[in-house]
Amino acid sequence: MRLQGSVQLYRWLSLNGFFSNGWSTFYDRTNPFQGRSRSSNIGFTLQPNQHVNQSVSYNRVRFDRASDGQRVYTVHIVNFRSTYQFNRHFLVRAIEQFDSSKRRLLTDLLASYEFVPGTVFHAGYGSLFEKPGTAEYFTTSRGLFFKASYLYRF
Repeated sequence: MRLQGSVQLYRWLSLNGFFSNGWSTFYDRTNPFQGRSRSSNIGFTLQPNQHVNQSVSYNRVRFDRASDGQRVYTVHIVNFRSTYQFNRHFLVRAIEQFDSSKRRLLTDLLASYEFVPGTVFHAGYGSLFEKPGTAEYFTTSRGLFFKASYLYRF
């Protein structure tokens, strides 16, 4: 079974949701098995003006073994995304994602400038935080990148 829907309540607010329930396979290397998978997602997007766009979503996936109903895993993923469009050429974006299965927090920042259509410059920063066991979150990777794209027309 699968249900999906979205609604634009106001010009500045939209809601969306998803639910699925059905049989699935757990792909274990030595002993794969059948089970019941339930997935749900709920989210909203706020756009209070033409410059700001913020969205939040929550995903939950649960898998139970078919033979005895035992819970194999439950995963929670939360996404935050904020974009600010200064003008038609320049924007900044921030994304944060929490994944309970890997105990990770991902953070990405991006600045993008479109000089002319097809010519774009990007600069960004990303970091990944992990939490092993009961310890505190610590940084496992960081990255800085630059990208230029040029459209040549002939």
